[in-house]
Amino acid sequence: MAAPDILPRVVANDECDGLEFTDSTVYSGSDISSSLVTTATVRLNYSSLDTYIEYVFTVSSNVITAVTLQATENPADATNISSYIGDGISNVFPLVDFDLSGDYGVTIPTVQDGVYYTSYRVQGISEGESFDYSGTEEIINACAVCCCISTLFAELEDCGCDDKSWMKAMRAQAYLNAAHFSAAVGNNDNAVAALNLATEICSGNCGCGG
Repeated sequence: MAAPDILPRVVANDECDGLEFTDSTVYSGSDISSSLVTTATVRLNYSSLDTYIEYVFTVSSNVITAVTLQATENPADATNISSYIGDGISNVFPLVDFDLSGDYGVTIPTVQDGVYYTSYRVQGISEGESFDYSGTEEIINACAVCCCISTLFAELEDCGCDDKSWMKAMRAQAYLNAAHFSAAVGNNDNAVAALNLATEICSGNCGCGG
């Protein structure tokens, strides 16, 4: 059975206070079509908080029929949020721009600057055989840090600042670049450490939110 290329995609929303998930899986060319998926699971890990949330979607012929949300290892503790299907949660599968941080009647951690690791799993049956495929993505949400760094460089253009001010801006940018590189190669610990250093340099957020 040829496996599909499972491609979870997560991006910050326009306000930078939430994350949106899209299933960009390449089902064509594999033995699995999206219509055969019966369960889709999205787990979002908050690296800075050492916690996670998990959405489990029940699917039938590309239609989402039920959704649960949990933040523990015990499935019995999951909250049924199916009432939000059609009102905040689309009933169409594959998922597109699903709000991982939405208000579904369950208190979840807020999205701030940090490293977020997403795992995505699809399960179902094809020609009488069960399938179970997964993929991952790691992203950095750095809205406040990016805003701060932009402010620091803008201030350099408007004043006769000394080398110390220049080095502050450059160091913050260098640590942010290092965080993105570490995330791209899957080194979560280094990504978190580098982002924390950039955030520390930008303490106070330069008037930026986050």
